[in-house]
Amino acid sequence: MCNNIKINLINNIIKTQSIRILKRLTLPVYISGILLMNSCDGHIDSSPQDTPEKEKSESALQSISEKEEKLNRNHPAFNKNSEPFYSIIMEGLKGEVGGEHFWDVVAKDAIFEFLYNFPGFTNKIEGRDAYMDWFGRYGNVLHSADNLRVYKSTEPNNIVILEYEVHGIVPATGKTYDNRFCSIITIKDRKITHWRDYMDSLAAMRSLTCD
Repeated sequence: MCNNIKINLINNIIKTQSIRILKRLTLPVYISGILLMNSCDGHIDSSPQDTPEKEKSESALQSISEKEEKLNRNHPAFNKNSEPFYSIIMEGLKGEVGGEHFWDVVAKDAIFEFLYNFPGFTNKIEGRDAYMDWFGRYGNVLHSADNLRVYKSTEPNNIVILEYEVHGIVPATGKTYDNRFCSIITIKDRKITHWRDYMDSLAAMRSLTCD
């Protein structure tokens, strides 16, 4: 009897000390994303936890979902008269974005800023859909685009700067349209999220003004 009492007493002491040690632990133990030991009270908890691997998987699935989003190819923004512009931008962003067409690689919440001022032209457009609607009303007929120069930022590493020229005609005036641009493009998850645009405003004004 005495021996049994001593053994039980020893077991209780060992158990008490073990719990005290477990309470001092500051790092939980994970195996395959399952939390095995709760460091706060020493109890076992087998509930699934949000691990970095799970977060990465969810992020990847979200990116895939966005990439697979199909746009209406019948939208006026898919105007062939603007194709030279779309093509030279896609050439400049090759390897940086994922998609077949310019509008495929523009994020839904992208912001476009235009650092020039002349009547009838806005300085800022928010959202891909709004910019598509604007481009749907674009009146110039572009014949070509060239003189592309590409500069890639290293810090931060998600900015691409493009210099290029476009050439065409303005049907409203019958004048030729030759303009130079510098576009500073921010990319995230292989999508355009921000765009700052500079151009030769005088060239634009001349093409839009009747003699």
